[in-house]
Amino acid sequence: MVQGNNNQESSFTGLNFNGLVKGIRQVHDVCSIHAKRAVNRDLTVRNWLIGLYISEFELKGADRAVYGDRLITELSKHLLKLQISNCNRRQLNRYIQFFRTYPEIWGTLSPQLKRLLPPGSDRRCETLIQLQNEYQPVLRDQFSHVSSSITFSEQASSLGLG
Repeated sequence: MVQGNNNQESSFTGLNFNGLVKGIRQVHDVCSIHAKRAVNRDLTVRNWLIGLYISEFELKGADRAVYGDRLITELSKHLLKLQISNCNRRQLNRYIQFFRTYPEIWGTLSPQLKRLLPPGSDRRCETLIQLQNEYQPVLRDQFSHVSSSITFSEQASSLGLG
């Protein structure tokens, strides 16, 4: 018998087998949804952190000059050997772009995850957020001005569609 309030106890009184199956199914469904959300959230953070690590290495890595333009290719090879999923060259480049596009994710990290950050990367995240906040309105205004001064046919023509 489940301990709790009277409503819970009475709901189990006279519970038949079909009710048991139905209850377990409901618990499974709800918990599965929560688990999927947690996995998606954790994968998002993982991918963002991978992008952060690569970006930090590109800026401050002790042996970054050794790899140069081959960094992503070499890193992908090593990570695939370690059986770390979704770390081909294309994905690694996406993770870098993801980090650079959404530096504010840094502010949502738990204290445990923040301990995994490379030293000084918190300042870099703060700088990226500040730059985004300063330049985003300017870029948006410039884009609006340019796009409003060009007709649709001119835009289509410049894209090779007209």
